[in-house]
Amino acid sequence: MCLKTNIESSHVPIIILSAKSELEDQILGIDLGADAYITKPFNMDLLKTQIRNLLN
Repeated sequence: MCLKTNIESSHVPIIILSAKSELEDQILGIDLGADAYITKPFNMDLLKTQIRNLLN
């Protein structure tokens, strides 16, 4: 069951945190419904900002 198509979870922001940093991987993650895609190693300030913006 996809989180974004389920009425009970469709409002939950999805952030992918991945070691796969190729542009194609990032595009695929967003195409599959992620709200944000952050690659490792990641910056904690960037992650916090993404979370804050998605929750607002």
